[in-house]
Amino acid sequence: MTLRRYGQLVVIMILLTLPSILIFAGDNPRVFTEPRRAVSGFGSSHTFTPHDAIQITSDEEFATTASSEGWPGDGTAERPYVISGLLLSDPSIQPLRIWNTQVHWVFNNNIVESGAVCGIWVDNTINGVIRNNTVRNRHSGVILQNAQNLTVTENVIHGNTANGIEVLGSLINSTIIGNNIYDNADVGMYIPAAIDSTIVNNTVAENGGNGITITICTRNIVSNNIVESNGGFGMFVGASNSLIEGNSIIESGDDGMTLISGSMSEILDNTLESNEGYGVSLSGSVRNVTVTLNEFIGNVGDSQVCDHGIGNEFCYNYYDSWTSPDVDSNEIVDEPYLVDGSAENSDPYPLASPNAEIPDMTTTTTTSTTPTPPDGTVDLLPLIGGIALVALVGIVVVAKRRA
Repeated sequence: MTLRRYGQLVVIMILLTLPSILIFAGDNPRVFTEPRRAVSGFGSSHTFTPHDAIQITSDEEFATTASSEGWPGDGTAERPYVISGLLLSDPSIQPLRIWNTQVHWVFNNNIVESGAVCGIWVDNTINGVIRNNTVRNRHSGVILQNAQNLTVTENVIHGNTANGIEVLGSLINSTIIGNNIYDNADVGMYIPAAIDSTIVNNTVAENGGNGITITICTRNIVSNNIVESNGGFGMFVGASNSLIEGNSIIESGDDGMTLISGSMSEILDNTLESNEGYGVSLSGSVRNVTVTLNEFIGNVGDSQVCDHGIGNEFCYNYYDSWTSPDVDSNEIVDEPYLVDGSAENSDPYPLASPNAEIPDMTTTTTTSTTPTPPDGTVDLLPLIGGIALVALVGIVVVAKRRA
């Protein structure tokens, strides 16, 4: 084989490999989709089998009950036990109670209704999924007590005489996503402590008390929720090292969002509109929280925001009552927006319109010790060069062996 043929083979190998490299180098998909507006209840096409209350208190009892009931699965992550298609309505005890288990299970596509005690009670349990159920007309709809690695998703929880979802103790490494929680007499979602958890894409509306309460919120993401027309605060949160982003909080009976404690959290890109108190209020024990790129529209008060804390920053927010003057037409109001509260804070760069272009906020002179997450892109030239070198070495070795 001539040297020219070797060179041609190297070029062909590079061209064949390049499409795969370009695909791999593309952007990663978004983790979260657009906010889920609502989850409908079951229609008439569904049929449910009436069933007595299900009470499970151990992994061994789960296995025995699954075998006698004919539930599919074996309790592993690959084949969880599945409880589906049931109508549970015992008025005197919890229709579903799962305690002290670590096996994997899914409670899916059921109706839990009508009774003076809570509908679903999960206690000291790891590895469960509550999905696509209707829970209505109970005391609290769903109670999670000292739960880990649980998912509550796509449920309709309404008409209960206490809270929609209620946590006792703590919620750890869990996800509450895509639920429709409405018309409950007290709080839509009541969580005393959530750690390393995700609360996203829920609709929480028309509850008698607060929309979402998370008293201790540590390293959580609270994102893309619609919180509307609740009787108390929209969100009542003690947030540390957490992200509260992309929520719509509208027509609350008190402040749209109140932070009662916490530090090092970010309130980003939320819409707070027509709330009966401040759009955002930070209490005296809130430290080093940033409030950025939010829209404040028609909230009650001379100022739509309040700060009693220390070291908090308001920047690049839109306030519908403060859109001029903007003499240089840079879409930033020329005068700062004054923030109520003992911190005597202000937003130095209020936006003149909700869609204003703002300066690049990614450039910073400080050095972070936190590794930057990969963005899914690859430096192509070194990678292509390395592939070419490997190919060339391989061809030379083959040529020498043939010599």
